Amino acid sequence: MNYSNYAGNYLEGLIWSAKKGMNNIKKYKSFNLTLLQAKDIVSMEEVITNGCNKVKELDFYRYKTARKYSENTLASKLDHFLAIDDILYNDEDNISIGIDWTVNLNSIDSKVLKHQELKEAINLVVDFTCVVGVSYEDTLDTLDEASLTKAIYNLLKVVNKAVKSKKFKGYVLIDARDLV
Repeated sequence: MNYSNYAGNYLEGLIWSAKKGMNNIKKYKSFNLTLLQAKDIVSMEEVITNGCNKVKELDFYRYKTARKYSENTLASKLDHFLAIDDILYNDEDNISIGIDWTVNLNSIDSKVLKHQELKEAINLVVDFTCVVGVSYEDTLDTLDEASLTKAIYNLLKVVNKAVKSKKFKGYVLIDARDLV
């Protein structure tokens, strides 16, 4: 599999494929951790719009720039206005975690800071945010759909555990080789 052209982001392409696998493989539908699918995000349209409007109040320059570059889809609005690439939902604890995926480990601090600055707007949409820095993501490229889905589910378990920790600093670093 090669995802280098997916929205310009290789890692997000891998995640997109795993989300598709989670939607198609029956056992993942019964697990308590899920990455929201497009149909789930559509049901959140009102809260996402409210979050975007709150960004307008908090940081008009960011709002203006996001309007310029954002497509008119909810996923694009989440990304450009609120710096959220995906939403992880923990059904057992009834919490949602906005995830900002990155392979640039040098950008983690600035991403965490961005989430803190936009917290008032982001909390209208999700309960927590987490920057997930993944190294050696090309390891995942060699996996078939079922193995990739399992690896990403294991990553979601790490993110969920980290966010619930009292020592959580707003980010998690993952070596993709540890997921396979």
